[in-house]
Amino acid sequence: MLDAALFAACLTLGMDTGLAMSIAEQESSGKHYAFNVNRWEGKPVPMIDVDTSVLLSNTFVDQGYTVDVGLMGINSRNVDRLGHTIESAFEPCTNIALGEQIYIRYLQRAEDSGLVGHEAVRAALSQYNTGSMTRGLHNGYVDKVWTRYQEKSSYQARVADVNVPWERPERWSDQVTQRTSQWSKANE
Repeated sequence: MLDAALFAACLTLGMDTGLAMSIAEQESSGKHYAFNVNRWEGKPVPMIDVDTSVLLSNTFVDQGYTVDVGLMGINSRNVDRLGHTIESAFEPCTNIALGEQIYIRYLQRAEDSGLVGHEAVRAALSQYNTGSMTRGLHNGYVDKVWTRYQEKSSYQARVADVNVPWERPERWSDQVTQRTSQWSKANE
């Protein structure tokens, strides 16, 4: 089971904790040692523990494959581009923070294209999964994450006895936009 307090502590750019947890559930089933070898057609690769996952992930990357690692399913190209190693990307808080950076970057792109509210969030989720604002909608990823997120938000609202604010502001705060801009420039 995912720890909401861990996610809340690791998210520093303003991403909704429930949304980050929903991505993690979809990407890794909540297993911090999870990894996926992209375009691998061989036998299923065992996920036993972090050390084995790091070793196998590095082996596949060395053979020219990309892998998605950790709770948030961070692609090895993003791990490298963001200045981390496969090993450090398996550390739960680092992985969550990397996932947030990637998501926020995609959300900013969606908003810059004129999308707002849920449509921008859904386009960002699609990009998180596929790099495209639409392919993740067509392959079912966005709906799976969105359903998890709505269930989580509805449950939390019922427990707290509050209305869920489904519409978010049109733009992230200036602080998040500034951090995202700085992150993008530093990683170009």
